[in-house]
Amino acid sequence: MVIHNTVRIVNGLPDKKLKRFCEKNKITIEIEFDTSANLLQSLSNAKSGYKVDTISVIDVYNADLLKIYKHSKKYCSKLNFKQFFIYSQNFNKQKSYEYLVGMEELFNYWLNDKNGISLNPFIDYIRSFYKIAAKKECINSSCLGKTLNIDSNGTIYLCAQFQKKEYEIGNFKNFSSVSEIFRTEAFTSLVKNMIEFRKVCIKNCCHFNFCQGGCSACVNIYGMCKAYCEIVKGLDDYISHTIQEIITENKGLGTFNPVLSNIIKEIISYNPMMLVDKECLPFYQTEKNK
Repeated sequence: MVIHNTVRIVNGLPDKKLKRFCEKNKITIEIEFDTSANLLQSLSNAKSGYKVDTISVIDVYNADLLKIYKHSKKYCSKLNFKQFFIYSQNFNKQKSYEYLVGMEELFNYWLNDKNGISLNPFIDYIRSFYKIAAKKECINSSCLGKTLNIDSNGTIYLCAQFQKKEYEIGNFKNFSSVSEIFRTEAFTSLVKNMIEFRKVCIKNCCHFNFCQGGCSACVNIYGMCKAYCEIVKGLDDYISHTIQEIITENKGLGTFNPVLSNIIKEIISYNPMMLVDKECLPFYQTEKNK
């Protein structure tokens, strides 16, 4: 078991004392912004050279994703776009399409960014598709049993999204071990719910390997989300087709984002042969079924 400690700060920057403490104790710092406006305002006040480990952004469908990326990469080594808002908002077909187009435009820019940083969910899409060391995070993984959130009163939740009264696991003072937490009735009930939800996904969707049925918290709170499914399918097809094209056409990796180039090198070293036949790609399956 590996315990990874992260301090998550919402809509603000950590002060020098907290930063020094985290660096000394090898605790990573993640800043989460619920809108791009909050992010841009906070970072505009940051000093030159200010860095944290990760910046995560939750924003509405028409946010300027490219602007967020360009601005954020000066302040972090990793940027995450978290898509929880898709579950809680009314996403019609047009909104889903606009968001998907925005993500594809961002991917194309990131693909060719010579000074690019790590960017999710793109990296997880690629790793998951080729089944190599996928380090899926948050909404794109089955995180039940892998994370814990403890508030200032000692109340335990499975993650920040589950931080509601009805999803309390208990207080840490009442447990003698971590394994006890994952044997509680509250935890067992959530796992059973997700098993039932995911049975349908596994049966009907070839993209399950990546999304794992979506965010466990959001699915329990809001139910399954058609818009999220459509966006995942569209991005998965688009990205897998683009990466496969780079590999099969043997394009020089020096022309691409170094972060992406290293992942492609890893893919090739993992299986030097042609990794997957084009017919196995979700993109081609989709085209065939039209």
